[in-house]
Amino acid sequence: EYIAHSPKDIALHIRREVKRHEFEEIIEEKLKNTLALIDKALKDAELEANQIDRVLLVGGSTRSPIVWDLVTQHMGQEPHIEIDPDAAVALGAAVQAGIIAGEEIDAILVDVTPMSLGIAAAEISFAGQLIPDQFAPLIRRNTTIPVQHSKVFSTIYPGQDKIHIQVYQGEEETASDNVLLGDFFIEDLKPNREMELTDVTVNFSLDINAILDVTVIERKTGKEVRKQLKASRQRLSSQDIASSQAKIAAVYEQDEIDEDDETGEIDDLSIEIDPGTKALLERAIKILSKENLSADLASKISVTVEKIKDSLAEDDSEQTELYCDELIDWLIEAEE
Repeated sequence: EYIAHSPKDIALHIRREVKRHEFEEIIEEKLKNTLALIDKALKDAELEANQIDRVLLVGGSTRSPIVWDLVTQHMGQEPHIEIDPDAAVALGAAVQAGIIAGEEIDAILVDVTPMSLGIAAAEISFAGQLIPDQFAPLIRRNTTIPVQHSKVFSTIYPGQDKIHIQVYQGEEETASDNVLLGDFFIEDLKPNREMELTDVTVNFSLDINAILDVTVIERKTGKEVRKQLKASRQRLSSQDIASSQAKIAAVYEQDEIDEDDETGEIDDLSIEIDPGTKALLERAIKILSKENLSADLASKISVTVEKIKDSLAEDDSEQTELYCDELIDWLIEAEE
């Protein structure tokens, strides 16, 4: 795939001289992100810029004068130039390759995971409300690898014999706001607790090659399930997504304006949404953008959201709960 083609569909080569100020404008967002990452690294290390002894620039892009100037200003000191930015990358890669190969290396190179890894889980609020789509990290960001962590999770309702494991990478509290690495189902669960609930142990093992091995162990039988994670990339049309998301977004309006057709009067209607219902609606927004979601299922989700909206406006908590249960069923179907 090429940027430009000739009328005969031949790939064209484009050459253009870019002035420095033009180049700096093009990479402005990258420069801002660089400074944000510096601040993030300092925060993680619980240090201030003035506590850093030396600043080293690594990578060919740091040869740009704008990078040098911004880092100098941000850190309060000029970077050291005794290390070749390009050679530093190559040497670091060589050392890492030696460690992986089992060679004796006269240096310590510690690798960490850049983002947290975890699964989507439901939580029970103090008010007894079920809050779905919560991110439960098993391996935190900046954890040295290789690493292995386990956590015990339980089914939600009595007799539940299937759970949906969704593995995410990121830092957002709402699971679906993070990057989905993959998902799979665990079926034929056997209860091991009162009220026919089932405990499972979810184990994450991240090796030095950044390969994540997810194992789910049923506590009662000891049955293990280990799956390869896959994710598709096909999406709904932009029109379908915009239409459905607009309907759901209306639920969040604290003041909804209803115009009377006959009198032209405007009524101010305040809708209060509990955290559980709000989280469910946020989850619906994400699902509507899910790959391979059928138009029929998207319509069912949108219609149910409208029902929730109406019941909230009428302050009918029982009906709202029924519609929320209906929406959960549609969302589970969409995630299968």
